[in-house]
Amino acid sequence: MRLKVLGAYGSDGQGQRPSAFLVDDHVLVDAGTVGGALSVAEQTAITHAVLSHAHLDHTVGLAFLADTLAMVAPERSVTACAIAPVIETLRTHVFNDSLWPDFMAIPNRNAPVLKLRELPEEGEARVGELWVTPVLVDHTIPTTGFIVHDGETGFVYSGDTGPTTRLWQVAREMRGLK
Repeated sequence: MRLKVLGAYGSDGQGQRPSAFLVDDHVLVDAGTVGGALSVAEQTAITHAVLSHAHLDHTVGLAFLADTLAMVAPERSVTACAIAPVIETLRTHVFNDSLWPDFMAIPNRNAPVLKLRELPEEGEARVGELWVTPVLVDHTIPTTGFIVHDGETGFVYSGDTGPTTRLWQVAREMRGLK
């Protein structure tokens, strides 16, 4: 498993990029930064984005990634994966043809450059070649951390969170630890 840090800050500024990590060249874990850290060819290789929550510092790169795909590779798509409240926020408040184009209909509804997929809370789901388990963490809006693995190696990720024990408890349970 290869992990590339694209950004690890809560804001955008000189020398700072919002949270985003690229796993094995194809899966984003959060999408605060995409275009500022990756070439167009690297962006078009992305197939999935796993999003912890809907704040801009974790999602704005997805908006620009969808735009890039629509312009240079409309035959490709990226699937944004998150728990239901995050998906609903993206659908209602971001990709709504008001704040940003509805890339779920571009170039057309049958073959859009952006797809949205709900992940079950504390349920392991296949995302590309990875397994992802979202676990609720404490934040101001619905937010998850993730347990991510490929069957051999993995990691635990939590974007913005206050004190949390459930994420670590689930991670230990998955490894058969107490």
